[in-house]
Amino acid sequence: MALVETATGGEIARLLRSTPAGAAAVAAAHVVDGPAALAALLTMSPAKLDAFGWISEMAAAEAAALLIDTYEGGWGLAVLGDVTVQGDVYGEETGQTFVALTTPSSTVVRRYPYGGGGFLARNWITMRTLDLVRRQALARMMNNE
Repeated sequence: MALVETATGGEIARLLRSTPAGAAAVAAAHVVDGPAALAALLTMSPAKLDAFGWISEMAAAEAAALLIDTYEGGWGLAVLGDVTVQGDVYGEETGQTFVALTTPSSTVVRRYPYGGGGFLARNWITMRTLDLVRRQALARMMNNE
């Protein structure tokens, strides 16, 4: 798996790498802080990111797919959330996060109505993302993929 994270600050990669099996499964992990860094990392179109927004379903799905292309197969995981929002999940301004998981056979995108730098927001996004990965892995095992 290759992944790119924004508002979680690398927490997802850290947790995945915290066990020997998880460390072996992570081919690459990047933390980006804005659209320019995301575009440079994955050669995404800055104009497209401006048009759709870099925190969008389109950007997350494309980033996850480009991670597979860049790191030759496996799974691509993009977690793109507002990094400028200072609130938390219960604040007036909560931001949003899009999580995309792309496998060789499918792409799943989830939108969560929170983002930003708050502890709860980061924790909730991290746990929901890991749960998405877990569910997709279990589904593939059940289907013998």
